[in-house]
Amino acid sequence: MTSTPGFANPPVTEVAIGVFFDLIPDLVNGHFGQFWERHKDDWPTSRDARVLPYQLEQFDDSPVFGQLNLHFSQDPEVRFQFLDISETRILQLQKTAFIYNWRKAEEDYPRFHVLNDEFTNWYTKFQAFAQDRNLSLSSPRQWEVTYVNSIPKGVLWESVQDWESVLCGPFLFPDPSYKMKLESVVSNWSYVIGENDGRLRASVSHAKDAEPETLTIKLSTRGPIKTSVEDGLKIGHNAIVTFFKDITSGKAHSYWELEDE
Repeated sequence: MTSTPGFANPPVTEVAIGVFFDLIPDLVNGHFGQFWERHKDDWPTSRDARVLPYQLEQFDDSPVFGQLNLHFSQDPEVRFQFLDISETRILQLQKTAFIYNWRKAEEDYPRFHVLNDEFTNWYTKFQAFAQDRNLSLSSPRQWEVTYVNSIPKGVLWESVQDWESVLCGPFLFPDPSYKMKLESVVSNWSYVIGENDGRLRASVSHAKDAEPETLTIKLSTRGPIKTSVEDGLKIGHNAIVTFFKDITSGKAHSYWELEDE
């Protein structure tokens, strides 16, 4: 069995783990407020955000959206965000999604298995809450895992020309004989995982005007739930860390302390 690569000191600055399900007609915004009141000690801050689009990954030529279960309602579509006291963990709920986020502050990346356990714990609590309210939660239809990796200037690179010693794989660095040099980058790739087990989307961007100037690698995976949510999340995580290892250099691996899990 192939092991999943890992890093003791990765450049991860944000992780999202989530599931998407079909719209639940009886679920209203008031229920999210009640759930927050029940767990307010864990999530003292609440705020609203735009609803995330609900589109299932398909593996033919036609995109298919999730089942809408249209019904007339004056209840606005809202994504609720509940933040813990450190604001490093965010619970995001909407009528078609349950997402758990971690974002870096002072704490080092706590590892996927830790965040996955936390996601499972809170998703189980939400399911129990829905059962208490006699809400018919539909079975999840899609899993999602996203990693954002940020590599600031001064760490492994000082100029764009140094990226060649950090990145490899599907990147183009002109030969010096062309009398051209790479100035910046915004790139996107999409890959099918396994036998239509999911899809990985990779993007590399250069935050040239940020402070500090940053090279960002965002890797996002989504796919259908064939056996279980847990199995799907494992597929997504494995695809992300394997791809990240493959597109980064040995020099970068040494700095981030590559290890086998």
